[in-house]
Order: sequence, then structure tokens, then C-alpha cells
Amino acid sequence: MYPSATASNQELNGSDLDGIHALYAAPSFAMTDAVTHVSTHPDGEVYTGPVGYLQEQYLYAGTNAVAISSNSPSVFVHGGPGDDAIAVSSGQNVLDGGPGSNFLVGGSGNDAFFLDARGGQTTWGTLANFHAGDTATLWGFDPANSTWFWDGTAGAPGYTGPTLRAAIGGASVTTSITFANMTPADSSRLLIRPDTIGGTPFLSLTIPG
Repeated sequence: MYPSATASNQELNGSDLDGIHALYAAPSFAMTDAVTHVSTHPDGEVYTGPVGYLQEQYLYAGTNAVAISSNSPSVFVHGGPGDDAIAVSSGQNVLDGGPGSNFLVGGSGNDAFFLDARGGQTTWGTLANFHAGDTATLWGFDPANSTWFWDGTAGAPGYTGPTLRAAIGGASVTTSITFANMTPADSSRLLIRPDTIGGTPFLSLTIPG
């Protein structure tokens, strides 16, 4: 329980209380390094990018595989080149695992899941709690030289689901997206369309509300 300014605590003013609340507030982010097994609460920062609803961000700068979770709503979380896990809670969030095989766990709000194929790296994103209102974006998908297809059910035990494979830029399959615990009937409802923003092509996947 936070202290309050009462008759027995008259020396506390509003500024004091704000400082105490900030000191004891739950950390916005938690991270566990899968290599060192060290758990920390890394500092995020105020989000200043173009997405209006985002409030905070944490961009992992290391190379180890990590698990990152957010306790705050409406955040942008970017993983590193390792096999990462990212989980958010509430609000509208953007989850970007980076290269590698990543587990991206959405929250209760309308979230955006990013997969980036522009660097030619191999990426597999397993999307958990993907529901109506969420969006998956595969950056670098140009229908002029890229293709996609459904490849049945795949994924790690406990997180299997319909899996989309994409061959980018005329290469072999470099990107896979598994919709964990989704049924084939659900995946058939996905609206899948190529688009372009700022000259960058992408493939958008959404479930109509």
C-alpha cells in the first residue's frame, strides 16, 4: 500500500507521493537471458516513433536468446538475433522478435506482430493468442518476386498450428509463421493481402472482426 497524505502524515505533499509511487511501481519490462540464466528488469524508454498509440519501448541490443515480458500497456518490444520469446499484457502493442525462431505472445488488446524478411535471414515466428483485431506483418514481401503457401500444421509441441511459409525475392522459403493453437477453420478466415507503405512492401494477415 502506498503512503498517503493524512493527518498523521502531513509532511508528505503531492510531489513526494508521486516520487514514492514511481519508486515502488512495478517495472515495465522483465527479461531472462537464456544463455546466462540471469533475470533483470531492463529500463525501457519513452516511445517517440510514428505509431501514435505506443507509450514505451524496449529494444534488446544483445545477441543471446532472451525472454522479454511487459507489464505496461501499449509498448514496442524488439528482440535480438537469437531465438527469443516476447510477451505483452494489455493495450495495443507491437512485438518484433527479429531474426531466428521466436515466440510472440499477444495480450488482451489489438496487437501487431512483426516479421522482417528484408535482410535475407531465416525467421520463424510462432504467434500465440492471435485473435480478431490483431495484425501480422511480413516486411519485405513483394508479390512481384515472393510467394506464400500454407504448409499444414507445424511448430513446437504445445504451440502447433497452421503454418504459412513464404519464399522472399525468388529465394527458397526463408520465413515461416505458425498461428499457435489456431484451427484450420480459423486460419481460413485470415485476410491475407500484399501492400506497400513508404515504398516498403509487406504481407498483411488479419482476422476480420
